[in-house]
Amino acid sequence: MSSFHYIKAMHLQYARPAFFVLFAGLLFLGIPPCLLEAAPPVRIMPLPQVRVLAGSAEDLYARAKTEHERLEQNGEQAQSRDRWLACVRQFRRVQLMRKNEELTANSLFMQGRLYRQMFEHFRMPLDLDNAIDSFYDVAASYPANSLADDALYYAAEASLMHPAKKVQAPELLHKIVKDYPGGDHAGLAADLLRRLNRPPVQAQAAPPPAPPPPTARPADTGARTSESPAASPAPLGQEKARVQQIKHWSSDDYTRIVIPATRAVAYTHRLLEKKDGMPPRLLIDFADSLLAKDNKEPVAIGDGLLRQVRSGQYTMDTVRVVLDIESISDYKIFSLPDPFRVIVDVRGVKTVSRPRPEAPRSRPSVRTALDAPAGTLVRGVGGTFVAPGAPRPGTAPSQTAGSTASTPEAGEEQPPAGIPNLTEQKKWAASATEASGGGKAATLSLAQQLGLGVHHIVIDPGHGGKDPGAMDYGVKEKDVVLRLARIVAGKLQEQYGYQVSFTRNRDIFIPLEERTAIANAKKADLFLSLHANANSDKRVGGVETYYLNLATDAHAMRVAARENATSTRNIGELQDILRDLLKNAKIDESSKLAHAIQASLSRGLKQKYNIRNLGVKQAPFFVLIGAEMPAVLVEISFITNRNEARLMQNPAYLEQIATGIAQGLNSYVQHHHSASLMN
Repeated sequence: MSSFHYIKAMHLQYARPAFFVLFAGLLFLGIPPCLLEAAPPVRIMPLPQVRVLAGSAEDLYARAKTEHERLEQNGEQAQSRDRWLACVRQFRRVQLMRKNEELTANSLFMQGRLYRQMFEHFRMPLDLDNAIDSFYDVAASYPANSLADDALYYAAEASLMHPAKKVQAPELLHKIVKDYPGGDHAGLAADLLRRLNRPPVQAQAAPPPAPPPPTARPADTGARTSESPAASPAPLGQEKARVQQIKHWSSDDYTRIVIPATRAVAYTHRLLEKKDGMPPRLLIDFADSLLAKDNKEPVAIGDGLLRQVRSGQYTMDTVRVVLDIESISDYKIFSLPDPFRVIVDVRGVKTVSRPRPEAPRSRPSVRTALDAPAGTLVRGVGGTFVAPGAPRPGTAPSQTAGSTASTPEAGEEQPPAGIPNLTEQKKWAASATEASGGGKAATLSLAQQLGLGVHHIVIDPGHGGKDPGAMDYGVKEKDVVLRLARIVAGKLQEQYGYQVSFTRNRDIFIPLEERTAIANAKKADLFLSLHANANSDKRVGGVETYYLNLATDAHAMRVAARENATSTRNIGELQDILRDLLKNAKIDESSKLAHAIQASLSRGLKQKYNIRNLGVKQAPFFVLIGAEMPAVLVEISFITNRNEARLMQNPAYLEQIATGIAQGLNSYVQHHHSASLMN
């Protein structure tokens, strides 16, 4: 089946269920069903044929197409959410290749189809959000494509079913009537507008109103003062969020960007393609927000993946963050609560050669998107995400072409070409050899001798600084786990020859998302986070080991909420986000590592101290999210248990715990070496 006939067939198949979805949405809005009886038959606009071109993008698109057909025809496979998400990722990979506009637009359109079908199967609001965003982005990125009015109509349909987005449906329908008067969906859009009591306005030949004068836009730095009197009041008397100073961690194939805000807000993201001499960029817009005073200067990255990150007051109540891209292959965006922050994980291959620091001053700036007038439609692709409890963003921007470029300020500094910016990483991460005063092991580690690829282990002593962790009976979690981390590091180095680093080796505070970023930037092979447990029932005691996954019981939810410094409600909401984030996580390996450590640890403690073995569990710990290596979290004992709190102050007890952890970790490595020899 050709690509044209494939999309055409799906278009026909999609129209019938979509009509019934629309019917339910109109009932929800209180529109009399009798009005639907006079509706004209749904007309299907032929979709353009995707020319078969040579190259991996075409091959990948064909495989994605085959997988989608399989999902539609196989009822059993269609019940697997993982399969749908895998198919979405295949089309998204084609989209990110950006081989040609036709193929990219169809790949983006197919993502909208898939997300819409996922919503029908699983009834998850996140899927409906993604469907609306994908459809809208087809028109936003490719307004001249024959799929544009189709996509807008489907976005309006889905919006009617979305309690928070139904108000934007009339605007999308008006856009079809105004911008695509000759399209097959113009009549359908006008008819639906009449049913919504929103008569369509006549399409005009004159261009839309001119944008505000340039003087009303932010300065070239992408920033403006937060005291602007033009800022509109926050809804329901709530103050606008402040988007704060951005942090980052880098290696040659990974960068994590952390964008904190003073409260949870809705945000959207959009990937701008390389076009007209402008490099690709990733835009993130924060609704109902103002730029904090400490977030006005560009943040130089210069790691071969990203050049810099810029922030600006895009509109009176929208902050735009722009990631200037050099070379990336994929990215993930998600948010964490308490405090609210948006995490951007970027992956790719470092560019071989990049411009010297003076180069950006001799060509037009990439500030076009940031400085575009309010209401300007920026061509690109992306999605919308809303933090738990945050309001939805406003209506979609209008399709107005036009933006002005400017040049960077003369004082804007860039890091030397080819050298990643690791200032924060060096500040917070210290190696275990530095802590012990020793040098690098003179002999190869066991892992190196066996060729297992497990050379470098990052140990994360939980909490620290202003965050003491659990406290009881005069014992602070942050102090106990730091002492234990040093003992474990010594054993891993001296007895097994591993290279070991810490996320902290002194009493300082490090946010949870920064700890995993340190491990990723250091290219660690294993990540070990150490914590002490707590419970309202002081009789509870024992040791347990966790790996990242969806929580399976109330106890795991409570432990994760305490370590994440958030509520169990937020943990429940996070699980929906994790379903997508966990697809590429090292879950199987992390589970095996957790079982090896727990078995060794509990065996030694049971023999000498009669400590209970609470087993291996899974839960969504923030500190483990995004780890690109097997990662576990060990709860060594309960501070709230009088006996165990006393034991944790005993050096011999910590020595036994360290021995169990080190032996278990090394057992995991040896076991996998043996397994690899047998395969």
